[in-house]
Parts: sequence; structure tokens; C-alpha cells
Amino acid sequence: MINPPYAPTFPTTLNNEYNDIAFDSNTNSQAAYENALSFMLDKYNVGIALTKMNSNGEFKKINVAKGNSTGSNTYSQSTCN
Repeated sequence: MINPPYAPTFPTTLNNEYNDIAFDSNTNSQAAYENALSFMLDKYNVGIALTKMNSNGEFKKINVAKGNSTGSNTYSQSTCN
């Protein structure tokens, strides 16, 4: 079977970590979800990367750095050059 008849499930701890990262920015924006996914892919060395197309039509990997300057976690996005 190529496509299972159900969505894959992930361990609760991974779902919680993803949601914590996505909602640390206190926003429900696309960038928050991009940050969470990109950070998790890198953290767990999954072997794939999230990319974005720049104005020249080139795809660049999204990097997310974790910070903690004000006592709460922040995640900032940058692209590889």
C-alpha cells in the first residue's frame, strides 16, 4: 500500500514540542509554523530541509535560531545564502 488510509501519528512529546515552538511567537502566522517545522527538522537531523523560493527563483534552506534574551524562547528565521 502506497498511501495508508490514516494520517501518520507522532509521539505526543514531538507534537508538544512542535506546538511549543510554533506558539512561542504568540502568533498564528505561517512563519510560526515554518519556524517550528524547520527547527524540528534540523534538531532531529531528519535529512530533509524546508526551503523557500527567493525573488530570483532559487530555493534556499530556512534556518531557525533559538534565542532566550527576555526569559522566554524566541525563534528567528534566516535563509542560507
